[in-house]
Amino acid sequence: DTGSFPPRPVLPRSLSFPVFQLVHLLALAGIGLAQEARPPLAQADVPLEHHVVRVYGREHGLPSEWIVDVCEEVDGYLWVATRNGLTRFDGLRFETFVRDAEGGLPSNDVTALLSTSDGTLWVGTEAGVAVRERATPPGFRGFPDSRGLEVRALCEGPIGDGWVGARQGIWRARPDGTLEPVAGAPEDVQAICCDQGGVLWVGTDYGLFAYRSGRFERELGDGWYPVPALLDGSDGLVVGTAWGLHRHGDESGGVRLQGTPSQRVHDIAVGPDGTLFAAWTTHVGVRVDGDWVVHHAGGVVECIHPDREGSLWVGRMNQGGLRRYAPTWTGAVVTDRNTTCVIDDEDGRVWIGANEGLFRQVDGAWEPVDAITSRDEPSI
Repeated sequence: DTGSFPPRPVLPRSLSFPVFQLVHLLALAGIGLAQEARPPLAQADVPLEHHVVRVYGREHGLPSEWIVDVCEEVDGYLWVATRNGLTRFDGLRFETFVRDAEGGLPSNDVTALLSTSDGTLWVGTEAGVAVRERATPPGFRGFPDSRGLEVRALCEGPIGDGWVGARQGIWRARPDGTLEPVAGAPEDVQAICCDQGGVLWVGTDYGLFAYRSGRFERELGDGWYPVPALLDGSDGLVVGTAWGLHRHGDESGGVRLQGTPSQRVHDIAVGPDGTLFAAWTTHVGVRVDGDWVVHHAGGVVECIHPDREGSLWVGRMNQGGLRRYAPTWTGAVVTDRNTTCVIDDEDGRVWIGANEGLFRQVDGAWEPVDAITSRDEPSI
């Protein structure tokens, strides 16, 4: 039973004021004033915080401001894993789910999320695994055989099979809905992913492993060699280590990707259009036309999620909260001048004030608002 869900929600609403007040705001920001040329938005010296649209914290309904993971469900809801509960965001408010002694969430310390191809939501915690039952209201079913597992990662295989990576090893979902441990698996797992060939890649505190033909083989590392992030990209396996971002199996021999920081990689993600994103300890980056555009995040990053609307969600640790950034930061140059402000209206559309005028996002593209776009007038 798939249940009954509301229509796919819009992006979070902004301040409820008419467009003419937004125009006035842009006028105050100096739109149209003659200025010397500025670097395009794709430059790495443009702070990521310059493109923030929303910052969410406890005052908005988050149960904790330590964000561990974010994923987008097929219904359009955003699920956020925190250190004090799991919460669902519908574009307007957060609804929080906590530990249920009757067999639901095993713990409030949520560590990993996965939305599978069939619409199932998997939830990893510090005390086991649960899945979201598709009912109204939505509930969760725990796996009794996962009790005590300190889950670190979840992934879906090419045939829809589920995998669980934990401090204690690797578990695989059986067709009957139970979990079974995989013999010979390494411990201290930090990341897992399946490639299209059916190989399970496992990142641990002690290197990278591949699971082929029923056995694990070490691929990288000898001794302490943390691999906290993995992604099977369109052109190969991308590996995040404690020292940077690498591509496995290419001619570079594991050399850090050019233009990326030599920092611990916390997350790697791919957008709906195949764009590759990565998060380091204090930086967030995107690959644009084969090159990496990297920005300082202004805080310690834990996770990232590019959504279907083109925005980027960034979860921070140490009570940093959840942030949503406008699509401008990704390197898609809207204008050759700096933006002065970014905001989203009550319909979920993103508006950008720049030194060349006002722009709005329409069907993923940036459209100038001709009525007030001007380089010649001193003010609007």
